[in-house]
Amino acid sequence: MIAYYLDRFPIQAVTYLTNMLDSFMIRFCACGSMRRAWRGGIPLIGELQRFKAQYLKAMAHPVRIRTLEILRQGELAVADVQAQVDADVANISQHLAVLRNAGIVTARKTGLSVLYSVRDAEVFSILDALREIFSHRLDSMQTVLAADEDGRPPAPERKRRSRRVDGGLSSEAVRP
Repeated sequence: MIAYYLDRFPIQAVTYLTNMLDSFMIRFCACGSMRRAWRGGIPLIGELQRFKAQYLKAMAHPVRIRTLEILRQGELAVADVQAQVDADVANISQHLAVLRNAGIVTARKTGLSVLYSVRDAEVFSILDALREIFSHRLDSMQTVLAADEDGRPPAPERKRRSRRVDGGLSSEAVRP
């Protein structure tokens, strides 16, 4: 469905992602610090956009996105995440701390290990939507590359000009 919208209405597809974040914000707002962003059920302009920017900024790293994709499996320890990501345990811990501070993941300590899980499953719908956007762009690029056998995009057609009988220039294309 998103690929259909991306092809025909790219701005509306971005709006769709924004609306998904809005619905998440409404559910998330019930907890303390975000309550100030709402007055009488109407979000203040700026606060909602600030929340979205901070939320997406916390996700804006390839290791964090990969970590969230791994946490789709369920609650995992840092060592389990590190086994699937090509990074040090300390690096993974730092990325998980950023996600935890943004409220994207939660941590639960059991014994000596800390188990992480995604706080709201709506995060996965955002990641899925981004995967569809990427897939659509990849399909578009493959279509353009397939149009030219050399692997170069086709050159734009130029308008040819010819001389009229009366000496003026015509915009119609004729053979030279």
